[in-house]
Parts: sequence; C-alpha cells; structure tokens
Amino acid sequence: MKVALLIILWLVMAGDIASTGGTGYFLERLLNKPISVLFKAVVFGVPFLLQWAAIIGIPFLLWRWVRPHLPALRSLPIPKGARIALLAIFLCQVGALLFQHSRYPILHIGMFEHSPGLPDYPSKVTRYKYYLDEPTGPRVVDIRRQGHFLFSDLLPWSNEISFSACFHNRDLPQTYRFLEEELRSRGYLSPLRLGLESYDFKTHEHSFEIAPTRPLQPDAYGRVARKTIFDPLYPSR
Repeated sequence: MKVALLIILWLVMAGDIASTGGTGYFLERLLNKPISVLFKAVVFGVPFLLQWAAIIGIPFLLWRWVRPHLPALRSLPIPKGARIALLAIFLCQVGALLFQHSRYPILHIGMFEHSPGLPDYPSKVTRYKYYLDEPTGPRVVDIRRQGHFLFSDLLPWSNEISFSACFHNRDLPQTYRFLEEELRSRGYLSPLRLGLESYDFKTHEHSFEIAPTRPLQPDAYGRVARKTIFDPLYPSR
C-alpha cells in the first residue's frame, strides 16, 4: 500500500512540474502573487523546494523498499512476456504523463495534470434565489442547504434532491413547481417568487432584491456561469 501511495504522489508532483515546464504550482504562485516577498518565500517557495526534493528522492526510496522483495516477485507464476509487457506499458504511461502526449492506447492521466489552482474570485457574489413572500418580509429559500440535515431550515430533502434542484435542473419549470408543492405540503403557503441575493466578502454587506431586472443573467460566481434559474414571471423563456 505504501509503495502504491508513493507512486501516486510522485506521479502527481512530477506531472505538475512536467506540464508547467519545471515551475509547478508553487513557483508560479511565488512569481505571480502580489504579496509580501518573505511571505511568498515561506508559503510557496518552501513547498516548491520540497516538491523537487520529493520528485528526486521518491524513486530512490521506492527502490530501497522494493529491492528486498525482487526475488519473491520473480518467483511469481507470471510469464516473462507478460512481465515485459506490463513494464513497457507502465513506462510508456509515465512517459505520456511527463511529456503530456497521448498515443493510443497510452494516454496521459488527466487527474495528474497541472492544476491552475483557484482563480481570483471577485469579492461580491450574486445569486438568484427563490423567496417566500411572507407578511414579515422575504424569506430566502436556499435550495442547496435543504439537502443537509444540519442546515436545512425548510425541507427535509436529501443531498441528491437539493443538488439536482440547485444545479442540474434549476432552469426547468418542473423544478419550480416541485419546490412550490413541497413547501406547501410543509405549511409554507406564501407565494414563491424569485429574487437576487448579494454578499460582499470584503465589506460583509448582504442585500436581497425582491424584483431583479429582467432578463435574468447568469449568477456572478467567479468565472463559473451556471445555467439561468427558472423565472416564474416569464415561464416561456
């Protein structure tokens, strides 16, 4: 098990270095992040050096662990031709990973490719959400939280239902009608309408518009644009 984990760890780190021309995730952040030089050197520079040390050192450690077991491995009833074929496939796969080239049936493994990390999201996030038009004011219906037993405040939904309603099927009128019926069955009889919720993570300012402008735009969520939520005022769109 420890040999397999080390191989995976080496592939991940080596793939990151190979796909970025030797810089890797940490050195890119060291060069590009506009923050304190000392802070960057500690947070990004040290991991970069450790990454290179691990890439160089892990093969030697693996050889040290595997070498005593080579006689036992050779004694396994595996044909010599099969051993050669498996070793060739493994080496070709590692080469495909490091050189980022695919030659069928040898493919580079996507999960070991370089990750660009988290983008710089805007501080203000806006999302369209349904709300109950109650006499005391709008009560926001956070669909996603209804799938978690610790945070659900309106419906005892499962994670699968809330995820589907919040993401994959948020643009369907059936989803809106299902949500409306579920709320009414739980005693929430107020009209279900659509508003726009905003939150600024820098100023901690929270706002909710009960009448957002139309037509609706994709939610402002960093670089991610979800499909537009179903609008009960314009069901044909």
